[in-house]
Amino acid sequence: MNRAIAVLALGTLTSGSASGQVFFDETDWMNASSGDLVAPDYASIPAQNFPTGTTNFAGLFDVTAVGNGAADFNGVQNFVFDFDGLDTVTFTFDVPISSFSGIWSNTFVQDGMRVSTPFNDYDLNDLVDPLNAVFIGFVENAPFSQVTFTTSNPPMGDDFVFFNTFNYYEIPAPASLVVLVVGAGAISRRRRD
Repeated sequence: MNRAIAVLALGTLTSGSASGQVFFDETDWMNASSGDLVAPDYASIPAQNFPTGTTNFAGLFDVTAVGNGAADFNGVQNFVFDFDGLDTVTFTFDVPISSFSGIWSNTFVQDGMRVSTPFNDYDLNDLVDPLNAVFIGFVENAPFSQVTFTTSNPPMGDDFVFFNTFNYYEIPAPASLVVLVVGAGAISRRRRD
């Protein structure tokens, strides 16, 4: 699989990575991605409910809740998903992104948590045991615009998930990519001279 994923669990690093990359903390991990970092000021965003269907979140991305459970942003920087009734919660970005991360502030998921992109499906239970991470994140080798959360076995019940401060990297616009490539080429030529 063409991806790298890192999970920082209870202060220790657990990494499952096809490319052999190791990320020692959130900052180092995010710096391994490319593009423009988007780290919203969540403290300034008021509480918001996400009813069934699609809701725009503060002009940053859309949140689509499927099922009968509750999903909301509680105003103290936490996204709260109640998977007793929810089937999925999907974040859809207006622009392609290369990576996604979140602080896993608390969880009562008993039966496995899945995070999916159009390319890969990550079962966090396979990466962290017990399932109680403080940071999750992944980099895909191709642009993507959706991230979906669900549980592995919804009928178990009592599945509340708390995330805060989702960050992500936007893929640079084509003009920016040209500048990056030309600049990298100039640096490479200068080093050879």
